[in-house]
Amino acid sequence: MESGYVNANEKVWGLDGTLMYHADTSRGTIWEYNYDPSAGTISGRRIFVTQPGESPDGLSIDQDGNIIAAMYGGGCLKIFRTEAMSWARLICQFPIRIAAFWQGRSCTSRLHMMG
Repeated sequence: MESGYVNANEKVWGLDGTLMYHADTSRGTIWEYNYDPSAGTISGRRIFVTQPGESPDGLSIDQDGNIIAAMYGGGCLKIFRTEAMSWARLICQFPIRIAAFWQGRSCTSRLHMMG
């Protein structure tokens, strides 16, 4: 990985295993990397999304490949659609959310997330 992070957090891999996403909470940025599963190496760091004034913390990925980020101190989860580069905001009951765990509409685990 690289150095210079103040608060480096969650990492998740794309559905095909060739992309890695990394939450850089203090910079309000989610980075995207190429990932080589056979070598276990990353390359090609680029910004996936920047959220000025917000802090993406915990990450998850859904069955459609969308990135779900818990916004630390924001009381919400944001869903970033990888294909269209749009996003949706889900308001949560807790003001500080540090983990995102999502398993789709049919799974009830999302109803029991802890803040």
